[in-house]
Amino acid sequence: MARTFGTDCLKQRKTRRRSQQGEFAALKLLYDLSVRNVSTNNLAEVMEDVLDIAIILSEADMGTLQLWDNTTGGLKIAAQRGFAQPFLDFFADVRAGQGAVCGEALALRQRVVVEDVGKKTNFVGTPNLAVMQAAGVGAVQSTLLVSREGRLVGMLTTHYRAPRPAADMNLAFFDLLASQAADIIAQVQAQQALKTSEEKYRQLFESMNEGFAIIEMVFDDDGRPVDYIMRELNPAWERQAGISKERILGKRVTEFLPVVEPVWFERYGEVVTSGEAKIFEEYNVSLDRWYEVHAYPLHRDNRFAVIFTDITERKQLELKLREHHESLERLVEERTRQLERSERLYRTLVENIPITICRMDRDYRYRYLSPATEKDYGTKGEQIIGKSWDELGYDEAKVGEWRKCFEQAAETGMAVKFEFELSDNKTGSQQYYEAQVVTEKDELGKVESFLIVSENVTTRKLMEQQLRHSERHYRTLVENLPVFISRYDKDLRFIYRSLQGETYKLGRENTSVVGRTWADLGVPETTYRPWQKKFNEALSSGRILEFETQYPNQNGEIRDLLLRIVPEKNGAGQVESLLSVGLDVTERKRTESELMRLDRLNLVGEMAAAIGHEVRNPMTTVRGYLQMLERKQELAGYGEQFRTMIGELDRANVIISDFLSLAKNKAVALESRSLNEIIDALLPLLRAEALRTGYDIQADLGEVPAIQADDKEIRQLILNLARNAFEAMETGGRLTIATGAEAGRVVLTVRDTGHGMPQELVDKLGTPFVTTKENGTGLGLPVCYRIAERHGGKIGVQTSPSGTTFKIIF
Repeated sequence: MARTFGTDCLKQRKTRRRSQQGEFAALKLLYDLSVRNVSTNNLAEVMEDVLDIAIILSEADMGTLQLWDNTTGGLKIAAQRGFAQPFLDFFADVRAGQGAVCGEALALRQRVVVEDVGKKTNFVGTPNLAVMQAAGVGAVQSTLLVSREGRLVGMLTTHYRAPRPAADMNLAFFDLLASQAADIIAQVQAQQALKTSEEKYRQLFESMNEGFAIIEMVFDDDGRPVDYIMRELNPAWERQAGISKERILGKRVTEFLPVVEPVWFERYGEVVTSGEAKIFEEYNVSLDRWYEVHAYPLHRDNRFAVIFTDITERKQLELKLREHHESLERLVEERTRQLERSERLYRTLVENIPITICRMDRDYRYRYLSPATEKDYGTKGEQIIGKSWDELGYDEAKVGEWRKCFEQAAETGMAVKFEFELSDNKTGSQQYYEAQVVTEKDELGKVESFLIVSENVTTRKLMEQQLRHSERHYRTLVENLPVFISRYDKDLRFIYRSLQGETYKLGRENTSVVGRTWADLGVPETTYRPWQKKFNEALSSGRILEFETQYPNQNGEIRDLLLRIVPEKNGAGQVESLLSVGLDVTERKRTESELMRLDRLNLVGEMAAAIGHEVRNPMTTVRGYLQMLERKQELAGYGEQFRTMIGELDRANVIISDFLSLAKNKAVALESRSLNEIIDALLPLLRAEALRTGYDIQADLGEVPAIQADDKEIRQLILNLARNAFEAMETGGRLTIATGAEAGRVVLTVRDTGHGMPQELVDKLGTPFVTTKENGTGLGLPVCYRIAERHGGKIGVQTSPSGTTFKIIF
């Protein structure tokens, strides 16, 4: 998006703000900001635009936008308007509780307004005051930028060259701007953090010594594994396989390997179908290499991850060991005299293989350690030989688990595998091992010692932990996005739904939807049939679809949704599931509707101000002539016609008077008034009207603070709503007038027991000349809306077959 703010543009915006449409222009700026695309590339530009909007909204002269630095615990200026370098240098890093206004707001965790910096007690005689006065600052306000999650993002501060009362700072829309700005900055910061995390994962992936690959299994129509496709692999895999990534990535293994073992498909296919990890050894004929393969199912798109460890050298050593064993047997039979030499060869071989071999007696004391022990454990053999686990100070809980494994091997006579972890004595780092213990027996078959063969698997464990961390990070990201995500099978049954489905109250709890359809969950057929058509279209076409719809949530409230349907395909290009990403746009649509209504009222107000007086003057003249003619003797026979015309002119004058009251610039005398006292003064008149027409009236007045109001206009507002309520009810109906407080705001409620209104009429309420009365002018409710607007209030309407409620929030 091109920049729209600059010095000249700022002056134009300030001029427009002082016009009759200033409030609408401010709302338009905030709306433009809310729909703007922001990324790390244009964050600095957007922050400058936010500051410009802040200066426009608050009618300020200067301003700063500071970001919270979590590392230093201070606020740093990211954007500024109107300040020279000395000011910027002095307030470059502000901490909580420091003399600056933003520091005070940071300490109090709320907005701070200083109407006159020269009169603020804790500023007098401080460098803060000198720097601000040198910069021409007379008044300041600082507002916290807090994200939706409650995290501090920064501070938005506006400055005034002259002292100014807080009431004249025009902060009506400032909190909305601060909320939008905080969300935008927090979103970009989250994107930056995600990018950093992904880069760390990629570095680990690229730097692994073991070959790592993500592979997709290919099944035939009968569900048998017949091939697999290389989807991703690291440089170590390329080195081990001797094949470049460009040559094989995205291709089937049968396309680039001349010899393919069918057992590969069986093993890997079992990993995918069973969902269980497998460990096995694999021999590649074409490369003449042995690998130890750890395969892990990924539970999506028939994919699995494999870690290849080249064990060719180990297998060769094992082969040599086997050959030596055979040689030793022959030598024992043929030449006993060479036994000593053969034993030396055996020991040399054992002590040089890259695994750790230990021998312990029945009292769990070390009797032998291979040289690899020092490398893996970081401990020399002479420090351990002859000592038990207890004497070496090992953790009692670990020792207890080890003894269970040893005793199991002694009882069963079979090898027992177990895992353990130790701290490296050299580096202090935690090391992970996989071990196997077997018993060694004497001539009578009695266990006399244990042989323990262990392997350091720290690298693999760390990789597994990183993979689990990445999965948790991904899930956290998905579950906290401001959208709700669902996945469906081809029968449109839920496979998955994110937690936002419950947050937005769009159905039952998350755990109860899997395997169920919309009909199973009680969604009305009239609601889900249009969805079903769109979802089936995505299934058949394989194309991404996007549409808007409505949904009644658990509370019966109609919510507007924007749904994006993404077909998920398998390796054969067939759609096997659908991903639905939904966004609740109810508030956005309500805001758009409110803006349109305000625009219509502004237009009507301008028309009223422009033409109302011009129409009234000639009507007064006509009425005067008609009265004069009525008194003429020769026209006495037309008296009834003259009175009819004069009555119609008077009725037109009333309509024009109501029309003129819609003018936006109508002067109101706002004074501190008690809403309850105004209602008490009106109740006798309303009760008399109710008694005359056969209705009941009830007042439920709570304790509310005084409001700034024009007594006559509030009376007109209540009378208009009360008379409308009487006309909407049948004889015996009840009108309730109540006052109270909600979220710190004064609320006036006018409720009737009529038959309610259709939704299409509710959407048009407040539009001039819209009426359901036979002789109505359609100006009563627009006048009410305009009165509420002039008092900084808002009218909400709730209607049902049991009645209608008008709620005015001041």
